[in-house]
Amino acid sequence: MDLLEKVAAENDIRNLQSSYAQAADDADASRFGDMFVDGGELILLGNVIKGRADLGEWLTQSLAGGPLRHLNVNSVVHVESELRATGSLDLLLLHAPEGRWAVMATARYKDVYARTAAGWKIQTREIIPMTAS
Repeated sequence: MDLLEKVAAENDIRNLQSSYAQAADDADASRFGDMFVDGGELILLGNVIKGRADLGEWLTQSLAGGPLRHLNVNSVVHVESELRATGSLDLLLLHAPEGRWAVMATARYKDVYARTAAGWKIQTREIIPMTAS
């Protein structure tokens, strides 16, 4: 993989990271699920949500308490090959159950990405809560 291909892959993956946040914030369960490979996994507090349909349903349930806004920062992407990459980014999650935005959580995403015929997708995303301790 040459430098240009690596930079293009990093750009595509960063766009995937942003599209994930926008799909979640827009309550678009189908698009959210499509960010993952077939059989992709989201891991949160030891719970594993697997497969596009279950991931979309998880999003819908997560939004039952009101709208969310994902603010992602500190993106790191390591392209390991033409088909695999890893990465992480930090999240500030805002929640507005009563119409006013407030911080709900901070976390770090720890990701594995796979390149598919449809482009880069999330294979595994672990959400690691961050606390101020």
